[in-house]
Amino acid sequence: MTYHHLTREERYLISQDKSDAQLLYARGEVYRLRAGKDDQQHALESLTGATTQANPPAEAFRALGLVHKQRADNDSAFQSFEKYLAV
Repeated sequence: MTYHHLTREERYLISQDKSDAQLLYARGEVYRLRAGKDDQQHALESLTGATTQANPPAEAFRALGLVHKQRADNDSAFQSFEKYLAV
């Protein structure tokens, strides 16, 4: 699913809610997968936000690890993957 396939309401929720781990994860994944200009930074911000909320989805740690890996931040990638496996 891409950002363009989301309903207007889903896009609004994803852009507005800064405390819902699921929405932050979804927004981060959309940015990560779209891989446009500045999307990697937006993905990093959203996924970091998702992983700091209560009860984050395990997939958020995996996606965050992938973003860190793309940025050649291997230490952070390893930490994120370790958290993913621990959840």
